[in-house]
Amino acid sequence: RDLEESLLDLEEKATDQELIGRIFRALHTIKGSGSMFGYDTLTAFTHDIETAYDLVRSGKLQVTKKLVDSTLAACDEIRGMLTDDDNRSGALSETQTEIVGGIRELIKDARGDQPPAPALAVAVAEMSADESQHECTYRVRLTPELDLFANGTTLLAGTQVAGVFR
Repeated sequence: RDLEESLLDLEEKATDQELIGRIFRALHTIKGSGSMFGYDTLTAFTHDIETAYDLVRSGKLQVTKKLVDSTLAACDEIRGMLTDDDNRSGALSETQTEIVGGIRELIKDARGDQPPAPALAVAVAEMSADESQHECTYRVRLTPELDLFANGTTLLAGTQVAGVFR
């Protein structure tokens, strides 16, 4: 909700760095939390939107009606993705693909080149064939705060971890 309110405020205050930072942090949190709990589709969808606001923060991309409208549309999609457990690792919908495509065009125009591939795709592409054959086991120790479950957190959601760690 804070994200949507900030976006609506941004339409009137397009150069407000505090507002831009708040939007970036909200998107960064959504992306990171999605990744942590196995919402791979959500993570991929949010990646380019977060990148656009990082460019806005650095002054390389201007806030436009198209950026704000696309991000507001993305908020609706994100809300749907969070309530649809069947779509945790599926492909982007047609609407989501259109939103990301529009954001990527803005990024491309701001950078004068192609936007980078999502981080996971880059990491996999950079692995040599030899590295992809090795498996590693990690021990993760979690010491949660006593009130961990007070906000609806569940340790069972997203317990499957996939990826390559170096």
